[in-house]
Amino acid sequence: MVCPAGQIATNVSDGAKDKTDGCSSCQPGTYSPGGMEISCTASNCTAGQIATKTGAINTIDGCTACAIGKYSAGGSANSCSNMNCQSGK
Repeated sequence: MVCPAGQIATNVSDGAKDKTDGCSSCQPGTYSPGGMEISCTASNCTAGQIATKTGAINTIDGCTACAIGKYSAGGSANSCSNMNCQSGK
């Protein structure tokens, strides 16, 4: 079984119907280069970004900037947090 980029092999038992049968997409916050990987690897978005893409193919694929008024430490975070600014700042 050879999975495409963004997917991992989740069904490694006998009985696959074709070379990609049993492949599943990585969840947001993770990625896979494809092939015969059996687990997804954590994304590495920069600070101020979150990992939003299902089936990411590398460490920064699917990294998206947080909206104004929100923040993220980056990495494999998949949601932004509200900023807690003082009034007038």
